[in-house]
Amino acid sequence: MTNYPVGSLDELHQAWFSKLPSLRVRILRALIDAYPEPVSKPDLAEEAGQSPTSSGYTNNLGALRGLGLEAVRINRGERLEVRSARALRVELPAVALPTAPAPAL
Repeated sequence: MTNYPVGSLDELHQAWFSKLPSLRVRILRALIDAYPEPVSKPDLAEEAGQSPTSSGYTNNLGALRGLGLEAVRINRGERLEVRSARALRVELPAVALPTAPAPAL
């Protein structure tokens, strides 16, 4: 697996998008756009242009969860909700980029 340096959350998200099939990207984009609010599974499916009752949608959610990109929780009303995982909202450290040494005079 190749590591890609990222300097912003957008770059982190783009790195994930480049590795995932398009249907998973649509789900992930909807989760990221809704963050920090959770989204009901049916609303997420609609936002991602998928059927909430299809096995493909359920399998895609499971795949994202397996990668640590989607988190499931049950709110007080026992309604199943999902949100983007904390891994997609990490605080990136400020990194000083190396500079070329000054030319000798």
